[in-house]
Amino acid sequence: MRKKILFGFYLFIILLFSSFVHAISFPNLTGQIVDAAGILTPQTQEKIRTVLALSDQTVVVTIPSLEGLSIESYGYQLGRYWGIGNKNKDDGVLLLVAPNERSVRIEVGYGLEEILTDSISSTIIQTLIIPEFKKGDMNAGILNGTKGIVSVLTGKVVSVEEKTPVISGKSMIFAQMEETTHDELLLILYITILVIIMIWASRRYSSSSNREQTKEFINPKIALSRKVSHFKRENHFRGRGGKFGGGGASGKW
Repeated sequence: MRKKILFGFYLFIILLFSSFVHAISFPNLTGQIVDAAGILTPQTQEKIRTVLALSDQTVVVTIPSLEGLSIESYGYQLGRYWGIGNKNKDDGVLLLVAPNERSVRIEVGYGLEEILTDSISSTIIQTLIIPEFKKGDMNAGILNGTKGIVSVLTGKVVSVEEKTPVISGKSMIFAQMEETTHDELLLILYITILVIIMIWASRRYSSSSNREQTKEFINPKIALSRKVSHFKRENHFRGRGGKFGGGGASGKW
């Protein structure tokens, strides 16, 4: 009798776990932008795609539902399911937005947790993303967040002008100062200082990127080749086996 009860209990646990696993329906990984919630305009997607050309294992995803999970749980499971990031580097990043739950998360692969830290991820969310979401402009918030992430990862200031990535001396953060309040300026100053610290700490990574940018400037054929390569990646993009362990930050609006 006792064995039957134990068997029934174990069977119940297995069935319950199986039903929970199958209840999660992750969207297909179709590129570096997966707008499953349908909130991004074609113009914004093009701008985001241009920024993501500088970070080929960063993915922007919007979803219609978290399916009862917390955004933290959904985020790292999605990262693992897709395998974003290189297998031996774990350098994947997800910018995840769930508009119906009014939640946003930056999910960071193991290999980037010391560069795109929890603190910096939180500051990007609170300073660059959520203020735009509160204004009702989700496209601007997601674009700003993408630029903030890529700026930290590459050690460069990233802006978008007429679909062209421009590395300028004027930070995109400072460019918004005229439209912000005193409190917002303090937050902007905070993230700017953090970004500067991370740029200094990752200068080896940055110097490698600088060499690539110099090659493109000297030889336009290299830049054209990289754009063609990015086009191919966007249309045949897939995760490369990167791992996630819950690094990053979340926010609500």
